Amino acid sequence: MAAKTTSLPKPEGQAATSEAAQPAERTLFDFEGAAGYARELGAYDVTAYTIRRLAASGELPFIRGLGRKFYVSKKSLDSWIAANDRRAL
Repeated sequence: MAAKTTSLPKPEGQAATSEAAQPAERTLFDFEGAAGYARELGAYDVTAYTIRRLAASGELPFIRGLGRKFYVSKKSLDSWIAANDRRAL
């Protein structure tokens, strides 16, 4: 006789495997991460140097973490990209 296989129900609070594989949405980026996020949104010419220059000039607000690390919030990066969108529609 073949044994019947049954799957056990997942405990409450556990996400499905497809949901667990996705990373949590980030709210702070370092300069490299901010440039990558901007490129994902379509600002293909943005580099880490561009983000660093904007933060140094005061055009893009940043947060200084512990040590020498600087971070840019997703909200401020989104607002800067929306205000400076020069792509053709």
